[in-house]
Amino acid sequence: MITLFCGTPGSGKSLMVAKEILFEIRVKKRNVICCNMSVNPDYVCRQGKNDGKLLFAPTYAQIQNPYYLFEYAKKYHKKGIEGQTLIVFDEIQELLSPTVCKRMRTENPDYVKDWLTFFSQHRHLGYDVYFVTQYDRMLVHDIRYLVEYKNIHRKLRNNGDTGFLIAFFLRLIFGIELFIQISTWCATREKMGHRFYWYSKKLSKVYDSYKKFADMQTQDSVACKPATVGSANFIEQMESFNKVVEFPENKKTS
Repeated sequence: MITLFCGTPGSGKSLMVAKEILFEIRVKKRNVICCNMSVNPDYVCRQGKNDGKLLFAPTYAQIQNPYYLFEYAKKYHKKGIEGQTLIVFDEIQELLSPTVCKRMRTENPDYVKDWLTFFSQHRHLGYDVYFVTQYDRMLVHDIRYLVEYKNIHRKLRNNGDTGFLIAFFLRLIFGIELFIQISTWCATREKMGHRFYWYSKKLSKVYDSYKKFADMQTQDSVACKPATVGSANFIEQMESFNKVVEFPENKKTS
């Protein structure tokens, strides 16, 4: 299942994604692969707990094709079981926008076809997928049509006069900023429901939305290093960026 999380900058979509990652790893005990995002593994994966595991692809340079994701499924997933691992693609437009796809086709004519094949088969491979972006039309249309659920995020104060008044008094009395997530089933554009949530220090420990800014100030940052794509096994490549997290091959199973 592919779920799209969209909203303008500051709409709270990163907070909701952080909440989902924490729930997947700590409650559902499911492994999560985070692509192009900065998640704090020391906080998310608790020591001594049989939580799910967290893997990284720090930039999209590590996964310019889905080959490694096929390899991961082949090595670690059981046949016939859906939803064994969640993949989160943050700022997915950096990988699959029309502009990026046009440029990448000059290097690899099958660029979009390869990703389309993977996302068409992701359920059979044991994956669930989250896309995070500002707007759904920033995705190339071939991939956009595969999205099943779309979650739109807003600040409550931007949701009409009533929302503004409620948000104003909540901020005045309790000092909290309230957000709303509106879920839609893409097949019929039917509204499935909505959720309210607010910023908390707990969620702020999960996701660092300013990590890329800090990376630009550090010459030795992973984000500033050119990645060698296609030369290493996906698991080995992830491990080089993720020393503190126990990997799926070491995960205890009952």
